[in-house]
Parts: sequence; C-alpha cells; structure tokens
Amino acid sequence: MAGQKEQFEFINGIRGLAALQVVLLHFCAIFFPAFARVAQEGNYPLESVLSHTPLFFLIDGYTAVFIFFLMSGFVLAGAFDNKVQQLPAQTLKRFIRLFLPVAVSAVFALGLFFAFQGAKEHTQAVTGSPWAAWLYHIDTAPLALLREIGLNSMLLGYGGQSIFSNWSVLSLPAISTSSNPPLWTLHIEFWGSLLVLFLAAARNLLARSVFIGIFCCALLVTGTGQFSLFLLGFVAYHSRERWLSREFNPTIGIILLFIGVLMSSLLGTWASGTLLRALASITYAQATSPEQFRDILTAIVIMLGICLSSPLRRLASARPLRWLGKISFSLYLVHFPILFTLGCSVFNVVFTRSTMLPAILTTFIVILPLLLLIASLFERYVDQPAIRLAGHLVRATDRSHSLLQRSN
Repeated sequence: MAGQKEQFEFINGIRGLAALQVVLLHFCAIFFPAFARVAQEGNYPLESVLSHTPLFFLIDGYTAVFIFFLMSGFVLAGAFDNKVQQLPAQTLKRFIRLFLPVAVSAVFALGLFFAFQGAKEHTQAVTGSPWAAWLYHIDTAPLALLREIGLNSMLLGYGGQSIFSNWSVLSLPAISTSSNPPLWTLHIEFWGSLLVLFLAAARNLLARSVFIGIFCCALLVTGTGQFSLFLLGFVAYHSRERWLSREFNPTIGIILLFIGVLMSSLLGTWASGTLLRALASITYAQATSPEQFRDILTAIVIMLGICLSSPLRRLASARPLRWLGKISFSLYLVHFPILFTLGCSVFNVVFTRSTMLPAILTTFIVILPLLLLIASLFERYVDQPAIRLAGHLVRATDRSHSLLQRSN
C-alpha cells in the first residue's frame, strides 16, 4: 500500500499545477484579456501574440479543468472499488465531502461581494475585459441567494453548464449571476462521481462481459463531452499495473507532453472540429464547441504523457507541488471571489497612484500569497473537517446496518 501511495503522489502534484493554471487564467482574463483568449484585443500588443505560443500553457486553465476530471475518475475508481455494498453511504459521503466546502465558499464569496461592491466595475472600466464585465452580476434577492448556495452551486448547476440545461422547468440561472462561477465544475464533478460509483458497482457485481458492454454504452452516451473523462480516468486506474510497472522510454512521455503543449498553445480547431463532427454520428453527448473538444483532447494527451514517463511523474511528485495539490481544491474554491473583490480593490488603489502595469504587478504580488494563505486555512478548517464528517457518517451508517443485520 505504501508503494502504491508513493506511485500516486504525482496526481497531487498535477492537481496543484492545474489549480495554479486556473488561478493564473482568471487573473489574466481580468488584466490581460487577449492573452487569456477572452477578448480580441488586449491592453498590450503582445497579448494576442503570446496567446498562441507555448507561454499560454502556463495559464491554460481551460485544459486544467478537464485534467481535474480525468484525475477524479482515476482517484474515485480506487476509492469506490470493493465498496459496492455501500452505494447509498458512498453517495452521501461524496455529497457531504463536496457540498460543505462548496456551500462555505459560496457564503464566503457573498460576504466578499457585499464588502467590496463596485470594486470589479472600477477595475473592468480600466482593463476593458469583456469577460470581467459579463461576470459577477449577483442576484441578491434572499431566495436567489439560498438557491445559489443550496442548489445551483453543485446539484443543479447553471444554464448552459448543467446536465439539466434542457429542463426548462428548473429555470436555471445564468452563470454570470453566480457568486463563484468556477463552481460550475463542481456540478460536473458531483455527477461524474456518481457515474464512477455506478461503474465501480457494475464492475464488482456483474460478469466481465456484461460490465464491458455497460462501459461501452456509457462511453457512447458520454461521447465527446466532459463526463467521458471520468470514464477514461476509471480505465486508467484499473489498468495502472500495466503502465506503472513497465519502464517505458521516457522520451515517449516527454514527446506526448510537448504535443499537448502545442495543442494548447498553437493549434487551431480544424482537426478537433472535424473529429467532433465525425464522432457526433455515433455518440450522444457532445463537446459544446471545437475549442472545448480540443481542450479535452489536450488534457488526455498531457495526462498520458505524464503517466508514461517516470521522470515526469517524479517531477510532479516534488514536495512543493504535492503541498500545492493538497490545498488545490480549496484554492480553486476561494480564488475567484478574492480576485474579483480584494484583487480588484488592490488594483484600484495602486492604479490611482501609478500606471496600469505597476498596478497589475503589485496586485499579483499581493494577491497570490494571500490566495495561498487563505486556501491553506480553508483546507485545514473547512475541507478537512468536511472529509472527516463524511467519513464519520459513513462509518456510523455501516455500524447501524451491521447492528440491524445481527438483530435480524
């Protein structure tokens, strides 16, 4: 078990790097919108040029989100394996483990929003980011806030970003009204978790041939969409002995990583669009655009490259990256409201005394350490207690079930 745990440490390192990419993407989307690909023109001529070079990969939070889903499928396949008798308990555990931090982060975001109202508007007027102008129009009606925290943040999601988007009866709000827009991925994460749980149960309870049939059907249904990444992560976990025990030529993994960086940075969408159209005839769910499908494919290639290269896995297992991975979930949950409130406030104060670039650099120097500090505190006092509570409730459920069986 110790050796296996050590082998999987690289997952934490990748998770930490992916979370940092998301933070950097959102920072640049406010202050360097063309570099972040949220605007045709930015504040500096080099932005558009750099957005199509390998430097863009440093802030490629688009691909990073899909890497999260791949890693979730991998990790959850191991967590759910041989626990098929606990389906309700495991569902409850996963719900509590995700929902408590998500709900606290939503309340935290609302508190910052009310404390720093107008900060984003002043910053956006200077930077001209259309992305910043579109987001953070929070519906402050009490019922809307309760629905935001209790339902939309994880269970129902937001219009266009939800598995229930076609259910008009739900009247899902636009993500632009969310107090913490990145929570749309937690909606995918939760339902993707249940998909992995179902597959784990099918694998343990059914004949191999029947399970393979079910898995193939699931792959055709998830198609080119985001949920297919959970399935691929599931496969990666159950084939781990093959690629972890074998010594592949490290060059193969490095080449795949390089190809992934090029796909992220340089390539257009002709290839991904052509493939997307071809697969649409045999699959049900589809990526929302050729750009999204390109990012999904990029995530797969990058993860494959790292998994097949033991030097890359060792590099991703470095202690600083593992620490970043430890707080990555908390960093993901808290970074956006902090950027849009405290970050914008710092920029506004400095900008009144200097020009734009010094104000941006000062904001980055102040906010990044603050983000890491708050994420570390959030991980200790919110995320870890949520994990312990979820585990405690599952154990209590198991004990009650065992006592009931003995009494019968």
